[in-house]
Amino acid sequence: MKALRKAEQPDLLQRVIDASIPFEDLTCALLDSLDALSNIKIFFNHKFVRANFHGTALFEDEDWLSHSAEVKFDMMLGADGAHSTVRYNMMKVSCMDYQHEYIDLLWCEFNIKPGKAHNDGARGWKIMPNCLHIWPAGDFTFIAIPNKVRYFEFSAREFLCLPSLTESGRLFASTVFMPAGIFATLKADESQIPSFFDANFPGVRNHISDKSLI
Repeated sequence: MKALRKAEQPDLLQRVIDASIPFEDLTCALLDSLDALSNIKIFFNHKFVRANFHGTALFEDEDWLSHSAEVKFDMMLGADGAHSTVRYNMMKVSCMDYQHEYIDLLWCEFNIKPGKAHNDGARGWKIMPNCLHIWPAGDFTFIAIPNKVRYFEFSAREFLCLPSLTESGRLFASTVFMPAGIFATLKADESQIPSFFDANFPGVRNHISDKSLI
């Protein structure tokens, strides 16, 4: 496979790059903003168990399984993912059709950490910082998006947040997307991972160590 380099700078893509930050940083920033509101209470490690949809929901404390709490609500937002407990409880009290299908695609996240400056003069960036980097390889793809936020300070939720890093402004948030079967093959023999990346994503190992890949 021959690696090619082509710079594209459409306006929408540039705005995405300029706004990109690590998911953990965004989560922590949002939690701190919520925590600052006087009419908001945040409860961690509480698992939603069931609701009767007449205004009462039951939550279970995951740290103390014998402890549960009933909560009165006017509106419930079901944003609990593919295996939604909210949806499961809705199906008990309403006539609704539901079908659950998996796509044959998984992902794994990496970071391209700051290092020796790229030769374009951008200090600390290992690769060109004003681009979305894509390594297409048929059924799988590796991408790298620059994180241009210098750093975050987190106070209220430190036990959930990554430590503030002054180097985070030079990180590339990177993700590989592949069919589940490829992940299973690589997991069965992790020694194949470096050569797999060389064959399908040439150049990536120049920026991410084998230890981090494995």
